[in-house]
Formats: sequence, structure tokens, C-alpha cells
Amino acid sequence: MITSDAAVISQAVDQASTTSTPPKLSGGNNERMVGAALGAKRKNIILSSKTEANSKSGALEQLETSLQMLGTDYLDIWYLHAKDKPAQIGDDLMEAQQIARKQGKSAFSA
Repeated sequence: MITSDAAVISQAVDQASTTSTPPKLSGGNNERMVGAALGAKRKNIILSSKTEANSKSGALEQLETSLQMLGTDYLDIWYLHAKDKPAQIGDDLMEAQQIARKQGKSAFSA
């Protein structure tokens, strides 16, 4: 996801079945571009995003922002990003992922 050309995203969706975008890429503009490029094709792909938040409230806030920017009501996969030690994944982050799944905003979390 290092392109700023929505046509590239649209063609990639036609050729593949997955796409992932980090919320902070291009100052958040990447998620807006991906959402606009997907349009009606959203249901045809596996869409993922991630959160770098360190708290339940921060993670859920970032999820809502990502959903809004991507123009969708759910992600297929929602990642906890930049967590390379078990101690960085507290119970509150696991709870955020459970809440997202229960609300139908994330099918899978990692």
C-alpha cells in the first residue's frame, strides 16, 4: 500500500482477493483512497487494517476511524500492530478485539 493512485488499488482488487492498509500511511489518506477505490468491490476482497494503540479505548477509537475512512462497516482482519513482545498485548487490547468481533466490526483479530 505505497501507492497514491486509486486506479492501482482498483486493478489490484480485480486481480487479487486481499488488501491491507495501515491507518497512518500517508497521514491517513491511504485508507480514504483505498475505501474510495473499493466501492462496490468491498464484498469481493479480504480487507484488513491495524491499530498501534496500547489501550482498549485507543484501539477501538482507531478501529472506528479506520472503518469510517475505508467506507466499510467491518474489517475481515484487524491486527494489533508493532507488538513484538507478549507483555505489549494486555488484557485490555484482547478485550478490544473481542468487542470488535462481537459488534461485527472485525471477523478475525490478530
